[in-house]
Amino acid sequence: LSPPPAELEKDCADTVPLPKRRLAQHEVERLWGQDRANLVECGEGKAALRDFYRDRDSRLSPKAS
Repeated sequence: LSPPPAELEKDCADTVPLPKRRLAQHEVERLWGQDRANLVECGEGKAALRDFYRDRDSRLSPKAS
């Protein structure tokens, strides 16, 4: 069985660390935006990994007539 490409198996980014102080509105928005972008990128990567396995595994089964 062929393994998935290494880039599909990379870990997702950690959550954005928050400083231990009150944040200004623009800081909250920037940090939230970065965290959200990381989450979307992670989801896309995991979907690509899932699709890789579905495609690979479907090739192992005989085609239905």
